[in-house]
Amino acid sequence: MLPENFHNHPSPLNNSPVHSWGTGSPLDSSPNDANPLSLNSFHLPDRSPSPFSLSNQELPNTTPLIRPGLVDNLANDFGLNEQQCSTLHAYVQFGSVEGGIGKAEMLAKLYAMTVNFDLYNHPKIIEDENNVETLRRMLRDLDVRLQTTFAVMASQTKTIRAVVTDLIYNPMRTCYHELAADVFESLRKNAQQYHFHNVFRVTGYEKTLETTIVKQCSSVRNNFRQHLQDGMAASADEFTHKLNKKYLRLGGPKYSLEQLLNKNIILRNYIHENPSSIWAKEEEGDESDTDESLAVVEDGRKKKKRKLKTHGGGKVPKGCDFWGLIDQWFKEQLDEKELGKKMSDPRWKQKIEGFRRLDEAGFKNLASPSNTTTPAQSPALRTGTSPPTNTIHPTNRLLSGQPVGNGAQLGQGMQALAYIR
Repeated sequence: MLPENFHNHPSPLNNSPVHSWGTGSPLDSSPNDANPLSLNSFHLPDRSPSPFSLSNQELPNTTPLIRPGLVDNLANDFGLNEQQCSTLHAYVQFGSVEGGIGKAEMLAKLYAMTVNFDLYNHPKIIEDENNVETLRRMLRDLDVRLQTTFAVMASQTKTIRAVVTDLIYNPMRTCYHELAADVFESLRKNAQQYHFHNVFRVTGYEKTLETTIVKQCSSVRNNFRQHLQDGMAASADEFTHKLNKKYLRLGGPKYSLEQLLNKNIILRNYIHENPSSIWAKEEEGDESDTDESLAVVEDGRKKKKRKLKTHGGGKVPKGCDFWGLIDQWFKEQLDEKELGKKMSDPRWKQKIEGFRRLDEAGFKNLASPSNTTTPAQSPALRTGTSPPTNTIHPTNRLLSGQPVGNGAQLGQGMQALAYIR
């Protein structure tokens, strides 16, 4: 029989810290229920690669074999973070339980842990530094090698020639032997547009570019000289029209057609007054701005350049070729105060108008270019000597002053036959 006051005494289960499950399943409990088997009581472990740390409450209450100050100093020397330093302390604390491991072994393992943390913070720092320095040396060596083997691409050479053609046909140009410097400066200012950004600011590349520019300038000048020579039999208008088709390109600079005509008239008049000058061809690649005393041959040796010769078949001295003489003529004309420093000045316009009248009167009735002289007969190839007395003239009728064509008399300008091929 139960005591009468049995129900008045609290049950021992009521004092238990474990809560009653009730009649339902643990899965029926609400999220706020303090059921220890609730789904909310399960947590996945943190799988972060970062070093773990333990709170002081979880560490065993033992005296560490190694003083905490030594551990802190070791962590500071290697620049470990706070979490990694706490891990070192936890390792020492665990290693000191119940006598622990040997002190020497603990120090060795503690140092190994510290090194591992340092490698974790700075992966392969030594090898990376060595690799970077090696790469830098390779790049420096490659840069030197590229400077000696660099070559201008075919597309870049075409661009250079286009710029040379634009500048040489500028009607305001009065100095043709400075063409290379002007082309170089134009390419430098428009390096991105012309795709030369990989060339400039590298000394070796610029030197190679300069050599290519010089060759292209010489080639274009000689072609221009030949076009002037071949077009002397045509009228100034027809001659200028043909040159415009050759030297003006789509997308190129826009020049005044009147100024182009006036410039061509000036050049034609100079050839008319100095017929022997048109034969003075410059050497390809010969540029006054790039005069060097030594030339490198293929086997790497150096040899002296050949001295310039003045007799027939040799090189024309610098400044004595056609464009050198043209430059000198423009310099003399521009230095005259009465003409002015610009070809657009009124005095220059009057002078050009006089050239135009002479051009129209002297060149429109020339005979066919088939009546030609040969380079061997040209006095320009005998620099420093007078023309030979037995020169074969194109026709005796012109020299005798007989009527030409539709009755025009031999006038000033008929001597142009001496330079027509």
